[in-house]
Amino acid sequence: MRTVFVLLSCLLTQVLTAGIAGPSDGVGFAPVTLISEPTVTVPAGFDADQATQEMLAAKEYGDIERANELSLQINQFWKQNRVEEFDPSTTDLTGTVTRQRPESGDETGEPSSYAPFWGTDIRIDSRDNCYGGNIVSLSNGDLYSIFVYYSSPNYYRVTRRSTNGGTSWSTCNEVSFSIAIYHPRLSVADDTLIMYYYMRDGSGNYQAWVKTVLPGAALTDITYGSPSGGYITDYIKDFVVTNDGPNYNSKWIFATWTQGHTTGTDQTYVRFARSSDMDVSTWEIQDTITNSNGDGIYFYETGLEVGQLDNLVLVTSLHPSGWPQSFDEYIRGYTSSNGGSDWSSVIYITDMHNHMDENQPTIAGSHYNHTWFCIARVSDTTYTTQHLYNYYSTDNGATWIEDAWVTAYDNCFKPFVYIDYLSSDVFAVFRIDQASSEELRYKEGHISAPTSWSTSVVINDDLTNLSWDYGPRVCYDYARSNACVMWTDYHSSVYSVWFDRTAVTGVEEEPVIGDLGTETFAVSQIGRNFRITYSVASAGNVSIDVFDVTGRNVAKVFDGVREPGTYTLDFSPEFAQGSYFFTMSTPEGTKTRRAFLAQ
Repeated sequence: MRTVFVLLSCLLTQVLTAGIAGPSDGVGFAPVTLISEPTVTVPAGFDADQATQEMLAAKEYGDIERANELSLQINQFWKQNRVEEFDPSTTDLTGTVTRQRPESGDETGEPSSYAPFWGTDIRIDSRDNCYGGNIVSLSNGDLYSIFVYYSSPNYYRVTRRSTNGGTSWSTCNEVSFSIAIYHPRLSVADDTLIMYYYMRDGSGNYQAWVKTVLPGAALTDITYGSPSGGYITDYIKDFVVTNDGPNYNSKWIFATWTQGHTTGTDQTYVRFARSSDMDVSTWEIQDTITNSNGDGIYFYETGLEVGQLDNLVLVTSLHPSGWPQSFDEYIRGYTSSNGGSDWSSVIYITDMHNHMDENQPTIAGSHYNHTWFCIARVSDTTYTTQHLYNYYSTDNGATWIEDAWVTAYDNCFKPFVYIDYLSSDVFAVFRIDQASSEELRYKEGHISAPTSWSTSVVINDDLTNLSWDYGPRVCYDYARSNACVMWTDYHSSVYSVWFDRTAVTGVEEEPVIGDLGTETFAVSQIGRNFRITYSVASAGNVSIDVFDVTGRNVAKVFDGVREPGTYTLDFSPEFAQGSYFFTMSTPEGTKTRRAFLAQ
């Protein structure tokens, strides 16, 4: 079973005590100055590489003040010395088509019979017109979902909580707004919630907001701020916030978004901001990573994640100059090895000259090695066929390899990929539209084998109408070893939000009556699953449990009455690699088998 993180109540108490009071939640206040522009002096003979190593060491030992000082110097040095390269795909010019996409394979992985088992769909909120949002888990297994509820004329940002693995939900925070609120999301940092969203006022101005929040039956604000610096006339889209919690106890919080305006020549900017010490009332680093300049040329669908140490990968789609004759839509990447202090030049994750359009990228990185996954939609320029590809990197985003991920269907889109804090497994969800059904599907893989994924399985019970605009989201319940998925349904012109989870028990085959003179109990691993074969000689209660090496019961595989016979059960665990003990108790006694889960 995955290690359960201990709730860091002492840390949260300190953050609450030191927190900066933010404005009241809503839009009726005068924005304060939320962005600091520190004066940074770069020492003579400054060595950015050496400063990066010193910065990482300072973070490792908890000296956040020194780490931030070095990071700001690195950032200033980068701004002073970076070189802007001419790029015809982001300006109003044309290029030459040179390459064609190779033939693709089909969905690969373990047989679908060994895929996770999904339960009955659960509606998170009984009200109509709830949509968007995402779902996260704390280390104690509490689940939090956030979404928009619209009841004319107001918008509501709703956060709901489940303490029983998603079986039932209760509202822990609900705030109304008289103006539009977009794409509220939650992130988790050391069992602290990070809430983020953006808004548009009646004059068409945009503002991005981030809050750190103490979880519970009623949420308590800690700090509150805007990386965009108040309302701006440029539009804001694709607002994403993440943190370095898996590596450094969440001292840094990172944000990215696309920003643009349509006055004169259209321009878009991929923006990045960073706050330190869990204080989002101040954002000390703000940069434009890249920009486009030309009518009909724009960046969109920007995403950001944290990998090992302070390695960041930022991905973004580009609708380029001369599309589709000269350049195709494609996905770019930018990497940072020091928490966004400086960034690499552009990395071409996909090809701009292959007569295909790649977009809707979703990014996730391992916190224990250099592996990254970028799942993206791949389509022809008329969007007649839409497949999903897995672009993966094993060198922290420097180079990317293309892997056909799902090509068995012609209409795949809205992927989302996620790596849990323990960073062993990778989970992904996406949508498929077929002739008579609209499906959410789930796949899982492992960071040590970036091309080995399970065959996709259907999640949603209602296959009639799903939301076109809002894709599914997945997280991991550490306490129950379940993958949890949230999505938006659109049935009979009504939006609603739903939840489902993988089951912890497997599915048994029909019993085979044979020689019952000797009781059988065998455990073998098939792929990333276990096949358990057992027999009972006399009718009675049978229970099969799994224990880790500390003696803790980590799963109840089966508990029920069995008639005499031999049974086979497939069990799909969500455990970390290691040794486990399977114990079977029957009227005849108890048997134990040791098994090693290899990832």
